[in-house]
Formats: sequence, C-alpha cells, structure tokens
Amino acid sequence: MEVLRGALCIQVRNRIEVLRDIANCIALVIALRVNADIRVLAVIAVTSQCLANIAMYIATKRALPLLRLSWRLYSPKKMVELMSFSLCAYVITISNLIVFRTDQIVISALAGVGLVAYYHVTTRLAEIFRLLCSQIHDLLAPMSSRLNAQQDKQALRQLLLGSQRFVCLIVVLLIVPSLFFVEDLLRIWLELDNQQTLWCARILLINIAIQVIYRNTTNQILLMCGYQKPLMWIGVVECIANLILSCLLIQTLGILGVALGTLIPNLVLAIFVSIPMASKFTQTSKWQAYKPLLITGLTIGLPFASGLLLLEQVSQGYNSLLQILAISVLSVIPALFSAYHFYLSASERHHLKHLLKSIKHNRQLKL
Repeated sequence: MEVLRGALCIQVRNRIEVLRDIANCIALVIALRVNADIRVLAVIAVTSQCLANIAMYIATKRALPLLRLSWRLYSPKKMVELMSFSLCAYVITISNLIVFRTDQIVISALAGVGLVAYYHVTTRLAEIFRLLCSQIHDLLAPMSSRLNAQQDKQALRQLLLGSQRFVCLIVVLLIVPSLFFVEDLLRIWLELDNQQTLWCARILLINIAIQVIYRNTTNQILLMCGYQKPLMWIGVVECIANLILSCLLIQTLGILGVALGTLIPNLVLAIFVSIPMASKFTQTSKWQAYKPLLITGLTIGLPFASGLLLLEQVSQGYNSLLQILAISVLSVIPALFSAYHFYLSASERHHLKHLLKSIKHNRQLKL
C-alpha cells in the first residue's frame, strides 16, 4: 500500500481498498445472516486483507517493473540510515496515538466509565472530519520526498504554501456545517442532548482543523526534508502535555477538560513551533501562514455561515440527515462562487476550468 502511495499510484490503491471493503462487508453480512461463528468473521477479515495485499503487489509490479526483492540487495549502511528515519517516524506515530487514543483511558480512570461513551462519540465525529480534510496528505509525502531528492527547494516551498491554501479551503468548507449542525447530528444519530458532549465535539473539531492546516500539512513535507528529529521531539512534548493537562482539567471540568487538554498543546505548538518552522522553511513571514485561513474565513466561511443562518430562519428545525445535506448544499453555493472569484488565483481558475473540461470530455467519450 505504501509503495503505491510512494509511486503516486493513489487511485489504484484507493480502488483496491474500496473493492476490499465492499467484498469484506458483503461477506460479513452473509456470515451474520447464517449465524456464523466469530472465527468465521475473523477468517473473512484476514482473507479480504490478504487478497487486497496480493492485488497491491501485482499493481506495484506493473507500476514499477524494475522493482526487485532480493537479499543480495541488502545494504547495512542504507539499513542504518532507514532505521534512523523510521525510528523518528515511529515515535511520531506513537505520540499521535497517545494524543488521540488515551483520552478515553484517562476519563475511565478518573471520571468513570459512564462518561467514556459520550466522549467516544465526539472523537469519532472529529476522526471522520480529519479523514475528510486530510486526503491530500497521502500525496504530500512522496511528492516532497521526490523534490527533496532533486534538491528543488523552491518547488518544496511552493508545495507547502500551495497545499496549505488548498487544505484551508477544504477545512473551512467542512468545519462550517460541522459546527453549525453538530447538535442536530448528535440528536438525530444518537438522540444525544448533553451540552458538555456538544461542547467537546466543537472543541475537538476546532482542534482537528488547527492540526490539519498548521501541523499535519507541514509535518508531511518537513518529515521528508530531514526534520524528523525536531518533529519527533515536538510529538513527545505534545503527548506529555496532553496527558498532564487532561488529568488536571478533568478534575474540575469533566470530559470538557479532557477536550481542552487536547486542544491547548496543539494550539500552542502550532502557533509557537509549527508556524515559525514552516515560515523559516519557506522563507516567508508568519503572516503568510495565517493569511490563507483569514482569507478563506472571510471569502468562504462567512458566506457559507450566512447562508446557513438565513435558511435556519425559514426552516422549522432539522429532523433528518437528508434535510441537513440539502440545506448545506444550498448554503455552499454562494461560498463556492465567492471562493472561485476571490480566493483562487487566475492560474488556479484556469486549471479548474481545464479539469472540468477534461472530465466532461472523458464522460462524452464513455457515452
């Protein structure tokens, strides 16, 4: 899977994963219908993943026909170099797991198991939001690695600045309806009307937005440019601060304190570490880091939120996901119009027109 990602064959990887998930789901439904044993379910899950791995290996061989796997190609020097990088990347991954997965352990240990269910709902909502916002990150690492190998510093700077602008656009388009409808979504899905849970959801959504824009985007590029050790120590500091703050704030604020214990270290590190590091790397002022989010908020977020507020005045509450989706689609139209005219540059508008024309042309050929 990661080899296909590194070879920029993301579409092939995605198709295989989608087919794997569909086949796995169908097999699990059939197994449950016939009251199969839990061991059968485990075999289905393992088999589907193995078949997906075989398909990815075949796709990798087609994408990289010169790829060879042999013990004779083993190099101790290269292995030491890779292990040094992998160790830092592994510590970063573990730090992220501690930040996102230990909150529920803290809640169960210090506030009771009953509150874990409420907090779990908010973390799942934030996780879905993160996945929707960060799909571009799959492309950033291999692209930055290739540019770094070519010593193309200018292209790397443009990649970082351009990706931040694009991620800002996606985050604002998603976070505005998420914050606006979070209460209705939790009420419709799970019949939840707990104010502390709603505020936890809002805090975690803002936390993910900050992380995706100012930390994950930067980290994906800097990690491939020799910054793995600083990023490792940043991750360690964040997870320690997260645990300490969560344990302290939960005593007085409950699960809201745990959410704040996640937000505060992320916000501080973004402002005082990640943004200055990105500014130094791109050789631009710190204002260039805040500028895309500010412009996006004014040109896209404000029209989007205004449309939602206006339609809320004429509607009589939201009782279904389809209704929420319809209101969001109607409200996003002026936001997209504003983004096209005031956020995108002339070259970006030209590329967008060319992309839409090519999609239309391909559809006509298929028909």
